[in-house]
Amino acid sequence: MLKPIIDYLSISIKPDSKCANPGKVDKAFIFGFLGLPDTDFFDIGPKKYYEHTYTSNHILVYEPYEAKALSQGWLIVMTGQGCRYFEQYKKEGEIVNLWREWLTQVRALSAQGYAINITRIDIATDDFEGYLDMDKIASNCNARNFVSQFRTAYEKGYQNILSGQDMGRTIYFGNRRSSTFCRFYDKLQEQRMKAQNDKTALKELEGISHWIRMEFEFKREQALKLVNMICDADNFGELYAGVVNAYIRFVDCKGANVSRYKTQSWWAKFVGTLKKVKLSVSDYKPFGYKRTLRYFDRCLTTTLCVLLSRMSPEEMLDRIYSLGFGRLKSKQLAIINEDASRDTELSSATLWDLLNPVPAEERCAYVY
Repeated sequence: MLKPIIDYLSISIKPDSKCANPGKVDKAFIFGFLGLPDTDFFDIGPKKYYEHTYTSNHILVYEPYEAKALSQGWLIVMTGQGCRYFEQYKKEGEIVNLWREWLTQVRALSAQGYAINITRIDIATDDFEGYLDMDKIASNCNARNFVSQFRTAYEKGYQNILSGQDMGRTIYFGNRRSSTFCRFYDKLQEQRMKAQNDKTALKELEGISHWIRMEFEFKREQALKLVNMICDADNFGELYAGVVNAYIRFVDCKGANVSRYKTQSWWAKFVGTLKKVKLSVSDYKPFGYKRTLRYFDRCLTTTLCVLLSRMSPEEMLDRIYSLGFGRLKSKQLAIINEDASRDTELSSATLWDLLNPVPAEERCAYVY
């Protein structure tokens, strides 16, 4: 069975303007919530549109400018090494339970007047047994022997031009900008490259003969669903294995019926299950009138200004109606026909509830 670990985490926190009593967010609140001493962090100045950046052990805390505190909020980022440091510092039982309890506390803030958003979470799974092989994955990709929700798959190789040294390869599935993205790479080679001048680290790696990593990036709504699953699933590893199978599965492509393709044995042994679990939730509408209007304001207004310099508003509207209505998709037709009362801004707590893929009757005791 898969043993997933959190390898990157990004959380934004700000007062929830949809609540009657929005919470107050300041430096003392952030570091108190993290449970890490603020004296360990040092300020490296402005970065990424934030006024202050506090860093320690690969954990970064971004403080917004005062004028943007309510709209932008604070940002907490833990890299892979930051996640490992956080686990070592807490030292409270099993790592799975540590993250479950802490992320449950993070989620609970959404019901206390805070707008909590998981902007990104990476889940890594390591193979030390030899089930995954980069050549085998590449050959199956080239032969189209896989079923996937991802529309693209590609490989990148790296080489030192001066020395000719092979610096590894990575196989990607999906688009890096989309809400879900996957990659496979040789973690052992990466670690050896990083530790080539560190004899102690190299000696520690001598005992490892095989180390391939599969890593998924979840962003936006998918990230919230994944964190809900960590908080509420009795056995997150088992459920996450089903999520992996739903996104990608290596199969023997024989016959016309895709649903009957047999999963390749090496993949089944690595994942540990043939079950598929989708992160979809039926009650959540991610695409509405207000979101469409925000997209128009942000991305299309300058284009329309240019076009209106060459044509009248009447000509523009005629063109929009004549060309646009024939191209409307189902989700866009739903906006035209839907009840306007449902198209409201949601509080953070309501959003978290709607984006929970674990049925209420199956959730474990860690709920807020």
